[in-house]
Amino acid sequence: MRIVQLKEGIILRKNIMCDVCPADETVFVYLAGFIFFISLLVWLFSRKIRVAFISFSVLLNLLFLFVIDSKSFLFHIYHVGWLTPFSLYIFPILNIIFIILYVRRKKDKQD
Repeated sequence: MRIVQLKEGIILRKNIMCDVCPADETVFVYLAGFIFFISLLVWLFSRKIRVAFISFSVLLNLLFLFVIDSKSFLFHIYHVGWLTPFSLYIFPILNIIFIILYVRRKKDKQD
């Protein structure tokens, strides 16, 4: 059992399944890097920067939702609790707007 102190006086006990488990930050950084790599591949194969940006934005939003859903201490330790409502409410709306704008521009070019 590992003891994590978030603030003065607040101590949380976190069960660890293994001794060599990667930290939340490490997993998050590797997955964010992998998402960036995927968006680069999308850009290389499609040669459309908008598609690469939208894929990066949507996948990063899914990563944030995964981290929030897993009840990670990542947001509490670094005092970025504002990212939780941003990731739940604003980020998906921005992604929907980006997708709508891309589809509209694609339809305008076809006409």
